[in-house]
Amino acid sequence: MIIKAHESVDYQDFLTSDYRELSVPADAYLKILRDQLDEPLQILDFGCGLGYVSLLLGEQLKKNPQAHIYACDYQEDLIDLLWKRLVHHNLKNVTPFHIPDRSLVNFPKWIPGINHFFFSFSLSAVEDAFKVFNTIKSILSETAVLHIFDWEHDANNEYLNKVFPKEDRLTAMILQQWLELTGYKVTRTESSKGKDYFYLEAELFAP
Repeated sequence: MIIKAHESVDYQDFLTSDYRELSVPADAYLKILRDQLDEPLQILDFGCGLGYVSLLLGEQLKKNPQAHIYACDYQEDLIDLLWKRLVHHNLKNVTPFHIPDRSLVNFPKWIPGINHFFFSFSLSAVEDAFKVFNTIKSILSETAVLHIFDWEHDANNEYLNKVFPKEDRLTAMILQQWLELTGYKVTRTESSKGKDYFYLEAELFAP
């Protein structure tokens, strides 16, 4: 069986290592919600893996009873491990759940209207990212914001290039085109020479 880059043990280890923190500082995520810490927040972490983002946001929003994070992944073993990590960190504001088929992304009916949707290095793992942008509309609130982090195609990071080869990555340009074609408006882009990642922010387009 062929193991895809995002499924490899080396890559999953990288995502919870100090190397990841050096490549993508925690503040890149924490600053997004810094001005909304007391507001009602429904957050979804898509392709959560071992829960790096969910744990960060869970700790940040720990004192907000109106905030909750839903973390999903199609690898069931990772969801099981994330439950254990949540118990270890005593976080009760994160609910992991399993998506059984990455080619047909469906969400449980109990998921509320999401107002912050995170794709953190996860779009390369789905069969059809274009299709996912359409599918998630069913659970987005009218004011939802998409937050997309992904690896720069030309990142000059020897270790990253080893565990997640360039040919397996999506580019910011392609993702921006797909977002616009599926009814979103890109409101912010961050990409600079020397960074290992890029960031896109988008919202539903209101004609």
